[in-house]
Amino acid sequence: MAFLPLTQGHVAIVDDQDLQYLKQWKWCANRQQNSLYAVRSMYLRPGKKVNRRLHHEVLRLPWPLPANHVVDHKNHNTLDCRKQNLRLCSRRQNSYNRRPFRRYMSSRYKGISWYKMQKRWRAQIQFNGRRRHLGFFKFEFEAVLTYNIAALILHDRFAFLNRWNGPSQWKGDPEQAPLAVIPGLINEIKQYHALGGKIDCLGQNNSYPKSSHHPPHPPGVQLLFDFM
Repeated sequence: MAFLPLTQGHVAIVDDQDLQYLKQWKWCANRQQNSLYAVRSMYLRPGKKVNRRLHHEVLRLPWPLPANHVVDHKNHNTLDCRKQNLRLCSRRQNSYNRRPFRRYMSSRYKGISWYKMQKRWRAQIQFNGRRRHLGFFKFEFEAVLTYNIAALILHDRFAFLNRWNGPSQWKGDPEQAPLAVIPGLINEIKQYHALGGKIDCLGQNNSYPKSSHHPPHPPGVQLLFDFM
């Protein structure tokens, strides 16, 4: 692992074997929306200049990229341009791995929102250009769990898994809603890939602390529990 200096005091992470090759250019820190990228100027022809992104250069990709393709940063750090963190994928696959946009949202977790009319937490997921409804839940934790299961099935290696960090701060009162039924989707789960080698059983888990925000888990469900 090596560090490539950028403008404005930033640095990018690259592989040791790429450092000398990349240092032949001046790399600038360039903010686009909510992400920071390393870019350099590249002339296609006299008078025609474009920005060449560092992660494209690391993978030696052509300009422009193949139609409808982007480079995905697996760990969401757009300045981590080591080859192990980069993968060429479709825009749709890239959207599966995108972090949630939390501003003005009722839940801090991806795919989860507070449904005022039902007074329950709603879980939804995007797949093949369509938004799929996963169910309503009394507890936000149940909705997060269900979204993660669906993401593992539908998004495969591009799945973004929510890491439970406590309930969202929301004015609604989900405690007053009746207990929702876990969708049949959970029963279709056959196997999971462990992240970090950590797998737990979510059946009758008596060791897990019981509270209003951590209800008993649905019986017979096995799930990768690394997001806790």
